[in-house]
Amino acid sequence: MNQPTHPLELRFLGGFSTTQGGESIDNFRSAKTRALLVYLAAEGGRAHQRESLIDLLWSEQEPGKANTNFRQSLSRLQRVIDNKAANPPFLTVTRQTVEWNTGSHFRLDVAELQHAVADFATQTPPDAQSSPDRLRAAVDGYGGDFLAGFFVDDAPLFEGWAATVRENLYHTLFRALSLLAAHADTTGDFAQAETYARRQLALIPWDEAAHRRLMQALAMQGQRNEALAQYDHCFTLLQEELGVEPDEETAALYEKIATGVVVAPEMEQELPQPVTSFVGRVAEIGYMVATLSRPDCRILSLTGPGGVG
Repeated sequence: MNQPTHPLELRFLGGFSTTQGGESIDNFRSAKTRALLVYLAAEGGRAHQRESLIDLLWSEQEPGKANTNFRQSLSRLQRVIDNKAANPPFLTVTRQTVEWNTGSHFRLDVAELQHAVADFATQTPPDAQSSPDRLRAAVDGYGGDFLAGFFVDDAPLFEGWAATVRENLYHTLFRALSLLAAHADTTGDFAQAETYARRQLALIPWDEAAHRRLMQALAMQGQRNEALAQYDHCFTLLQEELGVEPDEETAALYEKIATGVVVAPEMEQELPQPVTSFVGRVAEIGYMVATLSRPDCRILSLTGPGGVG
């Protein structure tokens, strides 16, 4: 038997969708048959005891009826997704277990995001030669929360499992955006870094690392006032939501931006440390202000090495 030309497309981010060759597959008949597909595909690579699957979706029914409904849903699922004689089949079914075959011809958006993040994260730190295309595609394919708008009546264990997966994928997306923002910083694409940092904060508004990333990106684009305003927003948010103030790293970045000495993250590691500071001069500024405030001061001359002005 030949493998189908088109893979089975499973999309669970933003709802529930199954297609093959551009054609929608929607003859599952019941939400629990769809839920069985979701669970088996998302938890692929291991065999599941029939009893555990019955408990997952039919725990509210008496055992005899639950077992019958499970067998009917499993049979229906096999007919729907393996109706083109896929080789290998999507499901491996025995008298005791059911397993999703991860070697079958399919694509799962959840797995693509997880694998893209794991693969790109091994390139630590991501350098300019690292290709973010796969990770970017997975992020762009994030259609929304896991199984958004999809509910199964009388299946509390399934709904609990789905809620856990939803939360984990939420943080996986956040991690992906962080990796992409770091890569954009490395390549000097600060507009892109700003975009990803803003998406991070839309997910987790109180994440200080994302606030710092956004402040840095704005400053590097010459938007100093906006960067400083972002710190003020971060300060207010942390105070109101968590009752804390920004940590020392965030405050230090604010001071750098305020005094105009902020540089790209990679440059901070490469630039030699100056022997003397040409920026700041708090005492000297105070002296100048005091001197110019005197009624008898009509002119004040500043001297120094060439180029410092």
